[in-house]
Amino acid sequence: LVFYFLGIDSAFSLIEAVVLNFREVSYFAQYSRAQLTTAFCVICFVIGLPYLSDWGSVGVDMVDAYLASLGLLFVGWLEIIVSAWVYKKGDTWEKVGKNACICFDACFLLSYVLFGIVSNTLPLAVDDAGEQVRSKGSVIGISIGLTLALWVAGCVGAVVLAEGDMPATEALYTVALDGPLRLCSVINKTITNGAPDNWTFGKIYAFNLKFVVTPLLTFLLLLGVIGYANAGGALMGESNPAYWERTIQGIGMATVIVLVILVVVGMIWPELYKDPKNREGKKESDNDLEQED
Repeated sequence: LVFYFLGIDSAFSLIEAVVLNFREVSYFAQYSRAQLTTAFCVICFVIGLPYLSDWGSVGVDMVDAYLASLGLLFVGWLEIIVSAWVYKKGDTWEKVGKNACICFDACFLLSYVLFGIVSNTLPLAVDDAGEQVRSKGSVIGISIGLTLALWVAGCVGAVVLAEGDMPATEALYTVALDGPLRLCSVINKTITNGAPDNWTFGKIYAFNLKFVVTPLLTFLLLLGVIGYANAGGALMGESNPAYWERTIQGIGMATVIVLVILVVVGMIWPELYKDPKNREGKKESDNDLEQED
C-alpha cells in the first residue's frame, strides 16, 4: 500500500507539470484541467501498455539507455534555451527591435552548434607516411576562430539593427541580458516574498545562463549525438541495431525535430506562448531591473 501511494504521488506531480504547461498555450486553454488531465492519463496509459509484453524488459533498457544520457541533456538544453533565450523575448523586441535580437541570437546559437560539430568531427590531416600533421589543438583553434567570428558578427549586427535612439552599449546589453534579467527578477520576487534578506539572483547568474551553461550543454549534447552516430546508432553496446530499434530511433528523432521547431517558433513569435489570461494586458514594469542596474 505504501509503494502504491508513493507511485501515485509521483504520477500526480508528473501529470500536473505537463498539464499546467499546456494550459498556458492559447489552443489548450479552452479545455479544463480535468479534461487535459484525463487526456494525458489515457495517452500515458496507452504508451505504457507495450511495457507489459515480452518486449517490456528490452524496452525499459532501451529507453533508460537514451534517457540516462542524451535524454537528460536534451531536456536540459531545451530548458536553458527557453529560460535564457526565449523568455520575455517580445518585451525585448519592443525595446531594441526584432531584427537586432534575431541577429544576435542566431549568431551566438550557431556559434555554439558549430563549435560542437567542428571540434568533434573535423578530421586530423595526415601525410603520405601516415603521420599526423595537424593536431587536435589546431582543430580546436579552428573551432574557436569560427565561434569568435560569429560572436563579433552577432554583436555588430545587433548594434547596427537596433531600433530607437538607445546608445550602442545599452542596446547590446539589452539584447544580450534583458530576458535572463527579467527571469531573475521574477525568481527574486518569489525568493524575497516575506523574507527580504534572502539571497537573490543577479547579473552573474543571468550571464551564466546564456553564455556559459548554454554552450556547455550544447557541446555535451552534440558530443553524445556524434558518439551515437559514430557507433551506427547502436543501443546498449550492440554493433548492428535491429530494424525495430532504428524505427524507434526515427520516431525519437522526429520528436526531437518537432521540439526544436517549437523552440525556434517561440523565439520568432513569442506571443504564441504567452499566458492567454495575460495576453491583453499586463506589462511588467522595469523598476526591478532598474534597481538592480
